[in-house]
Amino acid sequence: MARQATEIKVYWDNQDRSNEGWAYRLSDADGDIDSGSLDSDRDDIDGAIDEAVSIAGVEVNADAFAREPNVDGGFAIWTAE
Repeated sequence: MARQATEIKVYWDNQDRSNEGWAYRLSDADGDIDSGSLDSDRDDIDGAIDEAVSIAGVEVNADAFAREPNVDGGFAIWTAE
């Protein structure tokens, strides 16, 4: 049975300055499920969120994410209730 993400994090990954971009991390109560890079433009956090949600296969819209656009390049997080 496939694990269902109960938390989605979208963040600006700048660990490698030559390859900065949006990234995601999916997790559940047992830990990380998946992570990777996203193709959205720097100023398109909504696009990055939509892409991560599609990868996760959950039905949630970008408005359900808490956001912090000014810390570490920006990030957003959603947690299932």
